[in-house]
Amino acid sequence: MSDNDDDDDDDSASMAKLAAALSPLPWTWSTNSSSSYCEWHYVKCDRSKHVLEIDLQARTLSGSLPSQFPPFPFLQVLDLSRNKLTGSLPSLNKLPFLKRLYLNINNFTRIPSGFFQGLSSSLQLLMLGGNPFLSTWMIPLEFTKLGNLTAFSAYNTNLGGSIPDIFHSLALTNLSLHDNNLTGSLPPSFSRSQIKDLQLQNQKVGLTGTIDLLSNMTSLYSVNLGFNQFTGTIPDLSNCKSLKLLDLSSNNLTGVFPSSLASHPSLVVIIVNDNKLQGPFPAYIFIHKLTTVENNNFCTNTADSCDSQVTILLEIASAWMYPYELSVAWEGNDACRNWSFVTCDSEKSITKISLQKQRLQGTISPSFADLTALRYLNLNDNNLTGPIPNSLVKLPNLEVLDVSNNNLSGIIPTFAPSVKLITSGNDLLIPSRTGNTSDFPPEGQKRGIIAGIVVGTIVGVIFCIFIGRRITTTTAKKGSEDDFRKDESCLELFSHNMLGKSQNGVKLQELQLLDFGKLATATNNFHPTNMLGKGGFGPVYKGKLQDGQEIAVKRLSRASGQGLEEFRNEAMVISRLQHRNLVRLLGCCVDGEEKMLVYEYMPNKSLDVFLFDAEKQKLLDWKKRLNIIEGISRGLLYLHRDSRLRIVHRDLKASNILLDDELNPKISDFGIAKIFCGNESQATTRRVFGTYGYMSPEYAMKGQFSEKSDVFSFGVLTLEIAWKLWSEGNILELIDPVISSDPSCHRKMLRCFHVGLLCVQNFVKDRPTMMVVDSMLSSEIENLPTPKQPPFFDEKIMMDHSQLQANQIILAIDNIF
Repeated sequence: MSDNDDDDDDDSASMAKLAAALSPLPWTWSTNSSSSYCEWHYVKCDRSKHVLEIDLQARTLSGSLPSQFPPFPFLQVLDLSRNKLTGSLPSLNKLPFLKRLYLNINNFTRIPSGFFQGLSSSLQLLMLGGNPFLSTWMIPLEFTKLGNLTAFSAYNTNLGGSIPDIFHSLALTNLSLHDNNLTGSLPPSFSRSQIKDLQLQNQKVGLTGTIDLLSNMTSLYSVNLGFNQFTGTIPDLSNCKSLKLLDLSSNNLTGVFPSSLASHPSLVVIIVNDNKLQGPFPAYIFIHKLTTVENNNFCTNTADSCDSQVTILLEIASAWMYPYELSVAWEGNDACRNWSFVTCDSEKSITKISLQKQRLQGTISPSFADLTALRYLNLNDNNLTGPIPNSLVKLPNLEVLDVSNNNLSGIIPTFAPSVKLITSGNDLLIPSRTGNTSDFPPEGQKRGIIAGIVVGTIVGVIFCIFIGRRITTTTAKKGSEDDFRKDESCLELFSHNMLGKSQNGVKLQELQLLDFGKLATATNNFHPTNMLGKGGFGPVYKGKLQDGQEIAVKRLSRASGQGLEEFRNEAMVISRLQHRNLVRLLGCCVDGEEKMLVYEYMPNKSLDVFLFDAEKQKLLDWKKRLNIIEGISRGLLYLHRDSRLRIVHRDLKASNILLDDELNPKISDFGIAKIFCGNESQATTRRVFGTYGYMSPEYAMKGQFSEKSDVFSFGVLTLEIAWKLWSEGNILELIDPVISSDPSCHRKMLRCFHVGLLCVQNFVKDRPTMMVVDSMLSSEIENLPTPKQPPFFDEKIMMDHSQLQANQIILAIDNIF
């Protein structure tokens, strides 16, 4: 028997063993050892009958592979992608010449230890992506043995941990690790890598740190770092001369939009929306670039330059690398309008900047000298370095400069004797004549400060006691606790005149405190037959008081941490609201562990009961449905603009619209409502509560919400109330057949559809406010704008064994009209 015959026997046995493990058996394959295996479909051999390629992609294979993959001493390509294989990945240590491995898009559940160690050092392409059921794993150090690997894909594989700092020793050009659980920062070795295509978007917690090292990755062609937690500025990418696509969306990037991106010779697609970029709006880039920059903090929405004081403050922030806190606090084009840390006089000139204890790093900018009305500058207790700029001496109105407790060095400039300098806690050198450097206040001023501390402490203690007694609480998650405190502070802004009001068991605008025993009696000891429903807060019971009044009792579930937060929020919010289209809170009960909210009883339950019941639908003619739509609109308008508080509901849906005995709507369930203070118009949360389908896209995907989020939910409700189908282009077919029989109503119906479509537009800026919606519904606004077609950005990564290409960006507009 010749050597070739030995080889034939080896591959024949291996092919039979592999065939036995596959289900269903690929066409023409056999589990019997056969010398004709080179004639099987999906198999490629050389002239010596050595198996070179096995391509079984998309063959509906299921089951698991043997823990030890059969030996194939000459196999170069193994493709098992796009099947339904499960179980552990096999050991492949008997495939010494394997160059391309495709295991992507399967249902594997485990990567065994030693898997990467057993891979051939000849491997050039490794595809593991699209295996979402893999148990958590990390890239091991033995990955470095794959020195010839040029493409590695492990997206959506439950990959965790940090990205190892090993890429300087690899030949990788394509790295796709998006949609995983990676944490930490970009590894320094990226700077010395050959990576062209980098895909790290959509990490669950988010990668952090800066992206400065991108400027050293000179081979880059396509970069996607979207939906992470990167901070800092966008670096100069002029050296990345082949760069075509840059996606940095939905991070925490700050600073001005770099002009180098606009002038980049090869860059085609720039996506930086949903960051905290400042400065002038980069409108000029649209001439040559496909660019998305929405939802940043640009000073204007046009290419106009920023206000002069805004420009100066941004120059100052640049010396500190544009801290995230300042980027959030400094928004708009008027530094004298609610900018944190900044105080202005009646002529709208900046007179005071208070940035003490802000963890600032960097140097003190000479641009402070351009704020000629500046009187007080407090930069104490930071990590500032370098000298005090000599230019500050030129400030004509400066009275106090406090730079104490930093890491400043150099000689203190000679200020006018009228300027009070506080410089302790630095390495500064005092010039021979200063005469005005002081680290301690004068004695009289010291006594005033001490008195202020004492009075402030007493007031603070009284305030804390008041807050603690208003609503009994238990510990909740920190994120929601912070939100609750912010909302409570907003309430105090307009209800401070009610401090101490408590008599005969009445608090919070005469909110009645009810006895637990009376509520137990009213609900027949909370009997299950009296239960109206159950939510995240807990169960809701129907009850009847001794005077015959029917009530609805929300009882906090003891097991619900979320319910406790909702209880406090709802008690605070709705006790201060009175409107015919909001459910009325009659009182509450706090008795040890028991916490309940008592509402007026709605005999017709909720809107969803009518909309989705074939028989009850018939009770809602068009007049009643229009009344419901207009009532919800009026209730939302009251929440957003007409009440003393400005409130975003955040969970508007059919089941939260209660109907009284005349089918008038009342908005209910304020457990996750958000109170907006002052000029606050939007907020962001990491804990997204609500109901998908009614949520606006920006809230569901990014945790961003505003009044326009409620507008979106209202649009869904409006369409839902009359919705039938969306097809064939006949808009009247959309209308529920129960109400479409009356032709006289068609015009009003179509108007409601039109308004509903305006409300559910994708971009926040395109949706009307509830004030405008109310005017549209009442026909005060006759000519309605045309709803925009929603854009969808479909991003596909094309990496296969026939040809490796950089990412192709497919932009599609889906027509729904």
